[in-house]
Amino acid sequence: MVKVLIGLIFLGIAAYTVLRLMPMAPSEGLPTAVADSGTQSSKEQGAVGVGKNRFQQLMMKATGEDGEGIVTGEGLRQFVSRVDPNRLTFRELDELFESLVDDPETGLLLIDRVLEDPRREWKLTQKESLLRRAGLLAATADFGSLDGRLDELESFGDRSLFVQGAAEGMAGQEIEKSLMWIESLGETALQVPALRGVGKAWGQQDLTVATQWAEGLEDPEEKAAALKGLVAGWVLEDSDTAFEYAQNAPEDLIDGLIVEAAGSLTLKNPQLASQQVVMAMSDPKQKAVLEESVAGWAESDFEGVAAWSMLVSNSDLRDTAMISLADHWSKDDPKKATEWAEAFPTDDAKARMLAKTLPQWVQANPAEAASWFKERPIDLPQIKLLTKTLQDVGKNDRAQAQAWLDQLESPAYNQIGLGVIQSLPVD
Repeated sequence: MVKVLIGLIFLGIAAYTVLRLMPMAPSEGLPTAVADSGTQSSKEQGAVGVGKNRFQQLMMKATGEDGEGIVTGEGLRQFVSRVDPNRLTFRELDELFESLVDDPETGLLLIDRVLEDPRREWKLTQKESLLRRAGLLAATADFGSLDGRLDELESFGDRSLFVQGAAEGMAGQEIEKSLMWIESLGETALQVPALRGVGKAWGQQDLTVATQWAEGLEDPEEKAAALKGLVAGWVLEDSDTAFEYAQNAPEDLIDGLIVEAAGSLTLKNPQLASQQVVMAMSDPKQKAVLEESVAGWAESDFEGVAAWSMLVSNSDLRDTAMISLADHWSKDDPKKATEWAEAFPTDDAKARMLAKTLPQWVQANPAEAASWFKERPIDLPQIKLLTKTLQDVGKNDRAQAQAWLDQLESPAYNQIGLGVIQSLPVD
């Protein structure tokens, strides 16, 4: 499979393209969350696409220290080693990584710091993004560590995401090197997803030739992977034509390409990502992408995204969007988020929304949350909500879960709740 691809590089259009390709920064074309601060050089900024002041703000927030003056070199790497990922939102972490695009060694140190922290629970799309970035940074900053890092990943899903990023990083510099490395993997199941990385990097260098290459792959899995990578990069440069291409692809590829493009766009334009991802009929990643894009949209226009979500024609996707909104709101105002969820007309969606909001309320104001909970009837949905809330609160603080259970002042709740708390793992 990959041998054929390497052959294409030396025969015909692909060979010509490789000769004229210029090395590209591995993350070039990715969304920039904060505008570049004028004409400062990257070293003066300590960041690319993120101004010096913003970069220092993020570092100070991530460490709780004064980051003044620590923007380059070994001082920066020592500073990064003290970063607490839990202090930053995923969007802020993305800003930090984008700021280090010209310093992949420090970026690799940061990604290791983030992935090794056991306290943070990432959403599916976030975890995928981090693993791809880990592969990309390792390929760029420490190529010799690739095989060892790959061996350390236990699940096939994690390994496939890592090789996607690694292939993208190599292809961003040299297509031939990337394809030869993919062949060296020896495992066909990993070679296929790695082609996604090649498609993304190649498409950002020469979209026309990369499209011809991807469309010309005979194996359906290889073609789908390469085209997904292609639209993932394309949509960041020209979302209109990328989505138009996805919508006019062969029928068996349409849904996967739409969802892939939308997932790539969630940080840069979450509103458009939300509006596009619901256009797909069905895809395994569709709900995860919608959850992330809706949450991102809510950061700037909660009322707008809430109104839009209620009009989504697919009831399953509509519920997914509303649950994501409830989860997002609960981090700022869990009381109002819970009351809003309580008024939702669909029982299943309501239960899932409350399971997101109530644990946040218990942690923010346990007495107030207990008063609200005690006014509800004791029935099966209420028992399920009690169980989920105690599990979520108790996994971080068993004592807090027990204290809240005591505040409910109910023998029935106490009997059930004690069993839930006792079943929680002990650190």
